Amino acid sequence: MIVLDVVRERRPPFNPEGVVKEYCELLKAYRVSEVYCDRYAGEWVRAAFTKNGIEVVWSEKSASELYLEFLPLLSSKKVELLDNKHLITQLASLERRTRSGGKDLVTHPPGGHDDIVNAVAGVSVYASNNSQRMPDVAFI
Repeated sequence: MIVLDVVRERRPPFNPEGVVKEYCELLKAYRVSEVYCDRYAGEWVRAAFTKNGIEVVWSEKSASELYLEFLPLLSSKKVELLDNKHLITQLASLERRTRSGGKDLVTHPPGGHDDIVNAVAGVSVYASNNSQRMPDVAFI
């Protein structure tokens, strides 16, 4: 069973460096020293977290791949979601489309957001795949 303890979100306007510092303090409180991250915002993210003592590992999976692997975890009740309105809204609004070549794409609708559900899917998928060696994991 994967149990989510905390989900954080900051909406603009905010100071990115201040948010990174706040999140790093939270991660350290949970004894998390390494996070998985997509490449959004590139090296800035890695540098900002490293400056605050947290190592960033680039995710090998796209958001769509994470969502596709997250679905069976949810369906089999292997993930305990938090009662978070934005998480539930983002999860419910994800759209699945078949692309040319038959590959599925899962993403938010135009103008929508998926930051929270992306982090939750990421942490759930990586935790389920690495449960033997990684008891605490974060995805930003």
